[in-house]
Amino acid sequence: TDDESDKISRIYDRLTAEMIAKYTVENEPLIAYQKHKIDNWVEVQTEQLNIDMFEMASEIDAILEREKASNKFYEKLDLRKEAEKKLEILKEKQENFHRRVSEIRAEANAEIEAFNKQFEIDPFLLIRIVLKF
Repeated sequence: TDDESDKISRIYDRLTAEMIAKYTVENEPLIAYQKHKIDNWVEVQTEQLNIDMFEMASEIDAILEREKASNKFYEKLDLRKEAEKKLEILKEKQENFHRRVSEIRAEANAEIEAFNKQFEIDPFLLIRIVLKF
């Protein structure tokens, strides 16, 4: 009858909401932990890019200091060429920094989505079985 169908529909809706809420609460700590791990990975990767650029700038400064200290003309030319090559590489890294950080974040977001996707469930089969009996 309509009353029974209505009652079953309300029970079904309530059970669905309760099961999804319970499942979400059970898995929330695991999802939050994984998100924290991936966010930390993004920070480490970004920091590593900064450190690499800083180290390269330090190398360039050291080469230029050696150039200033050198008394030999050809050695000065070689050191200046080496410094210029490294400076070009550093400029390229600086220009690509934001693109690389965006790539890292995109990769992290994809990882988070893939991880979270495994927790998307369809509890309707279990509820239908319970309601049937």
